[in-house]
Amino acid sequence: MYCIGDTDTDYRAERMAGKGMEYIAGRDMEYIAGERMDAGADCPADSSRAGTDPAGGFETGVSVAQEKPAYLTGFGREVLGPAVCGFTRWLLDRVRLHGTDRLFFLGRDGWLLLQAYRLLAGPEDPPAFYLQVSRRSLRVPLYSRPMSYEEAVSRAGFPASVTLACFLDGLGMDPAAYGPLADRYGIGAEEQISRDRLYKDPRFRDLYEELADRIRRAALQERQSLRAYLEQFNFRGSWAVADIGWGGTLQRDLWELLEDIPGLSPPDGCYLGLSSRADTVLGPAGLSAAGYLFDSRRESGRSPVFREPQRLYVGLLETLLAEQTGSVRDYIPDGRGGAVPRRYPFEGGKGRGPAADAQAAALEQIRDYGTGRSTPPPDALSGRALIRAAMYPSGRMVRAFGSCLFLDNGSCAPLARPAGRLHGLFHPRALVRDFRASRWKAGFLRALLGFPAPCTLLLAAAEWAETAGERCRSAAGTACLLAGLARNDIRSRFSGSFLGLLWAFLLPLITILVFWYVFQRGFRNPDVGGAPYILWFTAGYVQWIFLTDILTTGTPVYTDCVCLVKQIPFRIRLLPLVRTLSACLVHLFFLFFLIFMAWICRCPFSAAWCGLLYYSVCTAVLGWAFVRILSVFHVFFRDTAAAVSILVQIGFWITPILWNENTLTDVHVRLILRLNPVRYIVQGCRQALLEGTSFLESPREALGFWAGTALLCLAGRLICDRLSP
Repeated sequence: MYCIGDTDTDYRAERMAGKGMEYIAGRDMEYIAGERMDAGADCPADSSRAGTDPAGGFETGVSVAQEKPAYLTGFGREVLGPAVCGFTRWLLDRVRLHGTDRLFFLGRDGWLLLQAYRLLAGPEDPPAFYLQVSRRSLRVPLYSRPMSYEEAVSRAGFPASVTLACFLDGLGMDPAAYGPLADRYGIGAEEQISRDRLYKDPRFRDLYEELADRIRRAALQERQSLRAYLEQFNFRGSWAVADIGWGGTLQRDLWELLEDIPGLSPPDGCYLGLSSRADTVLGPAGLSAAGYLFDSRRESGRSPVFREPQRLYVGLLETLLAEQTGSVRDYIPDGRGGAVPRRYPFEGGKGRGPAADAQAAALEQIRDYGTGRSTPPPDALSGRALIRAAMYPSGRMVRAFGSCLFLDNGSCAPLARPAGRLHGLFHPRALVRDFRASRWKAGFLRALLGFPAPCTLLLAAAEWAETAGERCRSAAGTACLLAGLARNDIRSRFSGSFLGLLWAFLLPLITILVFWYVFQRGFRNPDVGGAPYILWFTAGYVQWIFLTDILTTGTPVYTDCVCLVKQIPFRIRLLPLVRTLSACLVHLFFLFFLIFMAWICRCPFSAAWCGLLYYSVCTAVLGWAFVRILSVFHVFFRDTAAAVSILVQIGFWITPILWNENTLTDVHVRLILRLNPVRYIVQGCRQALLEGTSFLESPREALGFWAGTALLCLAGRLICDRLSP
């Protein structure tokens, strides 16, 4: 048996069933990018094959003027129709399994799904109803109760880039009426702000506080009209909602509006796809839902772009499935005690658009599936072509659907229509603005670059670059905060005494002088390695002072800073780092003091002295790793600080600071001594200062030290996660 043409769904199912089918294609299905990308997108129009678009598509055998309608017909039958049919069959299986009594398709994105359901459902299947609702018409009535600014913004579901009109429309206000009021707060009409920054922007917060009463009054009025519309439907028994999906906000908002009705059970959600946001939207409300094409709730620990690639094409899918009428704004009385929806003007304008042509062809194909004239593809293949075409569009597909307008929270923008490469070079900000507004980013990049590109990687790079500035500012702010806290910590530790901060330097200096007098003047210890004993001793003792300061002051840090922990919104895990940095400020003085002693003793200067900074970093990281663990234990066991003081005294004598390890004759003792991480730091400082030996000359010991320190840091992370106060 032979199948001639481009309709692969007429042969693929039979071949998988084991029937002998051969396929003679008119040409490859280039509209499914990835199987054959349209590398010839810029070829001249006079192709050698009449009726063939070199940018990809179907061979139509018709004139150029007829190519677009023919392409849309082929796209609807070969790509959109099988995907919608697969969803409908999956939906029928789900409602039969759950014993659903009624099924409500949510407008306007559920319109095409409803038409397919009516074509394929049998008389024993649940009856289907069309709820003419929208995100705005269900969300705004919920603002009738008092709501904080953060909750209102979170519920609004703003896009990644928000304008003033988008902000006001999302809250149920008329942007034209309140534009002058926004001028008082310095908010421009064309200004765009990211969704994350919107939570922290005081201008939008103040504007919301001023409009809060008006928002509640308008929301209460809309809520009454919405209830009058919903009373026309019967939600008793087991019921489910079907929609295109993503976050499940329509299902949650609808249930919040109806849950006060006695005896009403929560609805089940049946969606084309679900994003990871559905967990935070549906989870707290206790609502169940499932996605057909994808369910990103099962993905975790990955970048949002790679975890949710549907962000590249959600606008296209909504355009292809939506009813070709304006979105529902609110509801008005119908004169008979009910209400009817009032819509926005249709963004597609007058006339039949490309999405309507594709929908008509898709319904024809689904009708053929239902009557048996054509065999539907297996469920595993039914939606794959649609996803691949949306993710990796051909040039012809972008030209067909890229100019479709997409309405989102009061703002309207083309799906994928960049101004042009040359315009983008001279006006990069306008290019970025258009890219943010695009809801088919894969198509936007395809139209901009002119060739197939790794859209996922490009979008991840763009998002990283967009947030790089904010990350740098956040890091700089954290660094300034830590420096200020470290400086104040030193002052507070010695406040109230006559000498104040001088005690931080006097105590170690007096200790060094005592050791110098006792061992070099009293016992007359000989030189070590050609250097005076006191210089040899100080080279190791300076690092020990540093580590001791970190351990003794860092262990009780949480109990010492009770007011900072309990009363101020602060990342308390930074407190051990604050004590480490305050110890660093004192340690810098002793490093200069050590270099001064070496100069007095006429030690030759060497570039290896820079290794002193390296070993200081080693001490700081090691001390911080210990303090992260000890400070958490001290919250539960207040004897930890006393135990640390005792262990510090023991550690001083088992570390070769006061004595020379070369005097040990037992090989096993010297081997055990090498397990002491402080020994690596002390010996390294002496070698750098007195022998001119670089730390790069002992890579094996360095690797062992950093491996042990990394394990300590990991243990501290785990303990902080489990026991942090």
